[in-house]
Amino acid sequence: MAAARPHNQFSLVKYAHMSFLIMDAPSDSSLPLYVTELKKCNVKNVVRVCVPTYSTETLEAADIRVHDWAFQDGAPPPPAIVSDWLNLVKLCFGKKVNGGSNEKHAEPTETIAIHCVAGLGRAPVLVAIALIEAGMSPLDAVSFIRERRRGAINNIQLDYLEKYKKKQKSGCYDRHITVFSPEGRLYQIGIYFSVFIIKEYAFKAINNSGLSSLGLRGKNGCVVITQLKIQDKLIDPSSVSHIFQITPRIGCVMTGLTPDAKAQLIKARQEAAEFRYKMGYEIPCDLLAKRIANINQVYTQQAAMRPLGVSMILIGIDDELGPQVFKCDPAGYYVGYKATSAGNKHQEMVNHLEKQYKKSEPESIEETVELAITTLSNVLSINFKPSDIEIGVVTNDDPVFRKLNEQEIEHYLNLSLKSSRIL
Repeated sequence: MAAARPHNQFSLVKYAHMSFLIMDAPSDSSLPLYVTELKKCNVKNVVRVCVPTYSTETLEAADIRVHDWAFQDGAPPPPAIVSDWLNLVKLCFGKKVNGGSNEKHAEPTETIAIHCVAGLGRAPVLVAIALIEAGMSPLDAVSFIRERRRGAINNIQLDYLEKYKKKQKSGCYDRHITVFSPEGRLYQIGIYFSVFIIKEYAFKAINNSGLSSLGLRGKNGCVVITQLKIQDKLIDPSSVSHIFQITPRIGCVMTGLTPDAKAQLIKARQEAAEFRYKMGYEIPCDLLAKRIANINQVYTQQAAMRPLGVSMILIGIDDELGPQVFKCDPAGYYVGYKATSAGNKHQEMVNHLEKQYKKSEPESIEETVELAITTLSNVLSINFKPSDIEIGVVTNDDPVFRKLNEQEIEHYLNLSLKSSRIL
């Protein structure tokens, strides 16, 4: 007997250069049927604006990325989600094109799938916003969607769309790091809005670096790990590194623009040296993180220098507090972590680490290194060789920061492989 089609029919919305697939929320049991439909429409991105009702593993195995942007049912979307949504639309379909009957548009090469619970409220609203940005009036956008999906968009959401104004181009606001745009945004760095991060240029430089980095804290020490990619075969591999020693007991991993990383590293070493000269002892890890964050924050206020497109994860052993992990970002924000990540697939790394630390914190430094390797390998779906990664460690027994050599990395890779086989 043939498998039944998902009960709520997919609604394909095509306009100009864009293509959207509005649907209801699948379950784990019905997800394979949905994957078949998604592949037919060449869907590479699924936007989930409701509480998860299924595991994303099946979609990820089909090379379909899931974006979790949940917001309240029946309500208009928060500004941060609208911003992320429009960025995705622009990424998939190119620059915004004004609509018009006399214009010709290229046929879309892919489709964005989007769903809430029933596919009648939150999902259609975001599609309507994309249509408005492409040149439709709000009422025309709503009618266009309702013709393809009956019952879509409630009165509250309709009122929101009628008042919605197209996002203006950044204009001069992306040229001045100290001038806020009309939406209250600093384009050169990005700002925090509720639990969402409005990622702008400096943060995009970190995410677009093509590298992923982790910092983990265990009960007996800390670990930083990052990918090591050599782009040119003629480059001497020993001259390329993203993990550095700042003081004898503090190390870091830098993710983002390499020249910016080197500049921040030099500044961190200067600050540490000045502290030791004045105070007579080595600067603590938390104080160094605070100092670097303060310097980054000043760069957001003065036009004499742009923010650095780099994220710094610091590790060290504090005499009183023990193992420490801190992360500093271009906005001047720093905080201590049990585990954190930076760069490509940052959120997926965090999700994986949260599940592991919910079970237990690594006891030994060996367990901490194994967890770091496993997380990086599983999330990126890469079987690493010793030359593909860099690892730095500090321990309670030996608080001096050091980088592992290839023989030690190979040993931990073998241990990680054995552990994964046992699991």
